[in-house]
Order: sequence, then C-alpha cells, then structure tokens
Amino acid sequence: MAVLMLQTFAQHVATSLERGRLEENLRQVIDLQEQLRHQAMHDGLTGLPNRTLFLDRTEQAVRGAARSSAWPALLYLDLDGFKPVNDTHGHEAGDQLLRTVAARLAGCVRAGDTAARLGGDEFAVLLEGPIDGATIDEVVDRIRTQLAVPVDLGGGRIASVGAS
Repeated sequence: MAVLMLQTFAQHVATSLERGRLEENLRQVIDLQEQLRHQAMHDGLTGLPNRTLFLDRTEQAVRGAARSSAWPALLYLDLDGFKPVNDTHGHEAGDQLLRTVAARLAGCVRAGDTAARLGGDEFAVLLEGPIDGATIDEVVDRIRTQLAVPVDLGGGRIASVGAS
C-alpha cells in the first residue's frame, strides 16, 4: 500500500515537473516570437520602426481618416551630409550618426506619432490626425533644431547634418 502511494505521489510530481517545463518552453517560444516580430518591424541599427511597419501604420491612419476625416501628415527626410561622414570617418561613425539622428527624431514627435527609418539615410514621420499646419510647422521646427546640433561621433570627431 505504501509503495502504491509513493508511486502515485511520484507520478504527480513528475507530471507537475513536466507541466512546469512545458510552461517554461511555451514562455520561451512566445518570447522568441515577440523578438522575431519586433525584428521584422524595426530597424536593427536605430530601433525605429522600419519601412514595413511605417507603411502599415500609414495605411491604417489613412483608412481611419477616410472614416473620421482626421487626416494625418507625412514628413519625408533625407539627411544632407551623411555620405561625407560615412566616407570620411567610416561606417561605424555613419552608424553612430544614424542612431543619434533617430533618437533625436523620435524625441521630436508625439507619443502616438511614428518616426521611422526607411533605409540608408532616409527617415519618415507619420503625424497622426487630425493635425493642422501650425502643428506640422512646430514638429518640423523641432526636427530642424535637433538636426542643427552637431553629433559627437566619438574620438573627437564631430559631424553636422541637415535634412531635406
């Protein structure tokens, strides 16, 4: 009788341990899926949304605007002066410049807006609607102000860029 009770207890313990392992494995799979989803939708260098996510958010904003008339605004930025930095100081300096610009750009927009890196030295901003011309001008001025601040590339190297 005691042996049978110990066997039953052992089976319960084994089942609980297995269930715990399965739950842990499931958590790991879910975490991995989330990491992959994030990597597929964000730029690996800057952490900003990438072209795919930006286009998806833009499409959603336009669809929503068609129903509510709360039209968004889109800003496209191409960095001026990026290529000379990359050519003169190397790709690591160019990457540092892109990371700094991305962080500054993200700091210029509202929480519901989207700043994205489309690729290379191209960025875009989706300003969720409704938005008026004055607000757009304010965001553009903030971006210009941030881009006017020289970027420390490390090693005593400083770069200045603008955007068109």
